[in-house]
Amino acid sequence: MWSAFHRDAWWERVPSHGSAWDAVCNVEAAGGSVWAVTNVDAQWIHARAISLGGLIPSGRIICLGEDASAHDRVKILEALHAQAFVDDQAANVNAAVGIIAAPVFLHRAYQGQEEPAHGVTVIDDLLDFPVVVEPLFKAARAA
Repeated sequence: MWSAFHRDAWWERVPSHGSAWDAVCNVEAAGGSVWAVTNVDAQWIHARAISLGGLIPSGRIICLGEDASAHDRVKILEALHAQAFVDDQAANVNAAVGIIAAPVFLHRAYQGQEEPAHGVTVIDDLLDFPVVVEPLFKAARAA
């Protein structure tokens, strides 16, 4: 199935997560800026921007390509000086432990995932992400 997405630009038909608008607005209200770092091939960046419907500006969508690893994603997060990161793939979040201050795993009960590593915050609702990261942003403003 994923090969079809990467081959035929189905990305423009993939809606954003149901709670994404509220989560992004809440993170930004807390002082954060939201980026999308995705395994979509760079040729489909426009389709991915369409699928996000303006939720994240196209200039903040980074397409790593279908074969990008969790470590490739972490390198981008480091370059962005990311303080927090949420993903529904445990391997991606686990790779960020010790590098990103707040690695957060959105547990969606997918089969065959590795376990979240020590240091990963596990949430089951995307709206919990802004709650997890707000203290991090407050501490940064106070410093």
